Amino acid sequence: MSGPHPGSGRCHNAAVCYADDALPPFPPVRGAAPDGERLVLTSSDGASFSAYGARAEGPDPAGIVILPDVRGLHHFYEELALRFAEAGVASRLP
Repeated sequence: MSGPHPGSGRCHNAAVCYADDALPPFPPVRGAAPDGERLVLTSSDGASFSAYGARAEGPDPAGIVILPDVRGLHHFYEELALRFAEAGVASRLP
């Protein structure tokens, strides 16, 4: 499946592309709704940037860092972080 994503003209591999209003699939619900929040991180040189974090339940949940595409902190990735948290995996999105 190659070629541009319908309507975008930017993606050359439709198998890895999604529309701007797309949402990740919902996993089976395991517990309460996860807690997600926007963060501002500051690097050692003083530069600050936006990030997003989603907490998972449990005493010692696994964790993942989600690296976004060129759109940065896009709603799709915030929702993806929440989906991981729902599945018991804490996530951060720089």
